[in-house]
Amino acid sequence: MGGPILEARFAGMGAGWKTPPFVPAILEWHGYEPDLYVCDRQQRLAVMTVDSDRRVHPVVQADMGHLPFRDRSFRCGFYDPPYDVPYKHAVNELLRVCREKAAILHIRDIAPGYGWGRAREPNGWKRYASILLLCGNDSLVRCLNLFVRDEGDG
Repeated sequence: MGGPILEARFAGMGAGWKTPPFVPAILEWHGYEPDLYVCDRQQRLAVMTVDSDRRVHPVVQADMGHLPFRDRSFRCGFYDPPYDVPYKHAVNELLRVCREKAAILHIRDIAPGYGWGRAREPNGWKRYASILLLCGNDSLVRCLNLFVRDEGDG
């Protein structure tokens, strides 16, 4: 794992979830500049945004578990899933459409949807860093996992 553990707080989560505003700066600091954002509830310019909820005005409205893109269409992707639904398949979809890097923000320190305890990395990917974040007034612990495609994976 490369890079230190970082703790950050954001007290403004309020009604309706959004990606905490400091996450893009963390991604940039680690060299992650996504050209695909999936389900992060923000208005992004000059990038592809995907969400199933048309009220957040995504560029593409789609089911997260069935992204309408070819394999490795994007250099880097970011996914902030809703936590009230299983999202393992959506994580696999994000990884399928990313060529180099992927960032996934979720609520536990594991590779999302891959089990508790010792985290397994998704096939073809290596974990670059896990960054723990304390978010909201209730100090919800979220984990920003950064992955890089395994060079041995054609």
